[in-house]
Amino acid sequence: MGVLGEPGGAKERVLGAAAILAVLAAAPAPAWGAEQAVPDADDTLTFAELRWCVFEPVRLEGDSAETDAVAHWEVDGHNARLRAYREGCSKKTYRVKDKTSVESELTPEKRQALRRDGIARVRQARLERERRRVHVKVEAAAIRTTPGSAGEEIGRVRRWGDLIRTGRTQGPWYEVEWRAPAKAGWVLEGLVRSGSGDKARFDFCETHAGERAQHNEIVRGRTEPDRVGTVRVLNDTGLDAYVKLVNRDGKVALAFLAGEGKTAALKGIPLGSYEVAFATGSKFSRGCDSFSKRGNAGKFAERIDYDADSGGWTLSLHSVRGGSARTNAMSYDDFDGL
Repeated sequence: MGVLGEPGGAKERVLGAAAILAVLAAAPAPAWGAEQAVPDADDTLTFAELRWCVFEPVRLEGDSAETDAVAHWEVDGHNARLRAYREGCSKKTYRVKDKTSVESELTPEKRQALRRDGIARVRQARLERERRRVHVKVEAAAIRTTPGSAGEEIGRVRRWGDLIRTGRTQGPWYEVEWRAPAKAGWVLEGLVRSGSGDKARFDFCETHAGERAQHNEIVRGRTEPDRVGTVRVLNDTGLDAYVKLVNRDGKVALAFLAGEGKTAALKGIPLGSYEVAFATGSKFSRGCDSFSKRGNAGKFAERIDYDADSGGWTLSLHSVRGGSARTNAMSYDDFDGL
């Protein structure tokens, strides 16, 4: 009799402790060919279980190669399958001649087929997840610890925000996965709609786009002709930019467009101290007060101040040699909320 030790080869890809939500059930049954069986709790492997333990590390190679390292749920799925392999196969006994027989099946062609099986199950799980995607269709949806309005509210998801249904329902309530690392909560069915929030947002913004805003156009607020303060914004980001001057009360005093490859210049900036937030994108929509197609969002670390004697500020949205201004990334949703 032989003993299977700690499996080698397949590596766990860890990106934090996220909840595992039916990752094994989401994957299709691979085209294994010869009989295989996931090992049970018994200490001795049957021939079919041994075949699974020998073949699974090769499938996990394809699984790992296909897994998107920045998609937490995919990493969680890979890690769950790896743990299932370790728990099912480690330190189990088997007949030596059985292992020799199974290993003889691992021809180069068989290994290639098993890796394809590993890739296929990740892709299938990805498709299944997309079928369970919903987005918030109202201004905001409350996520609760239990189904029903009496459940404790644990968070809110803004309009267009994506959620993933786990498959559990209770009356008009869906259990959903949200945030990353993934958490589970409950949302009222009438507050969400099937499909991607990004697509729904794009369609809405385009339908309500209105006349496209032009470079250097003030979209919100207004300048004061008797003021001498100026601001120049250089935009060489590769996309159009929407710039907001936000006062100390968190209100937008001025919001204007800086076209791609151009410099926006405004005179008559109202007195005040401003945080400068900006977002890049294309297809500006007046109905959304934002770009239909999003890029990135950020804000300058330093405020810009204007008093009666202020001259002007020049800001660059892209890196320039000798530039001293620092910028910090921000959520596009937070930018749109200004």
